Amino acid sequence: MRFEITSLILMLLLSSTTILKAQGNRILNLYDAFGKEVTGATFDWGFSALIEYDGKTLL
Repeated sequence: MRFEITSLILMLLLSSTTILKAQGNRILNLYDAFGKEVTGATFDWGFSALIEYDGKTLL
């Protein structure tokens, strides 16, 4: 029983660190010609997104 509880706690800790690390990667839509007008985005011709991946930022 003690081994099972220890294993469960270890799995929860490992999965939570993986989830936290993955949250740093994101795509933010800045400029969109498709879909509905959204607060914070410019609705016009073209498309632009800010991408943050693995500590690097791309536009």
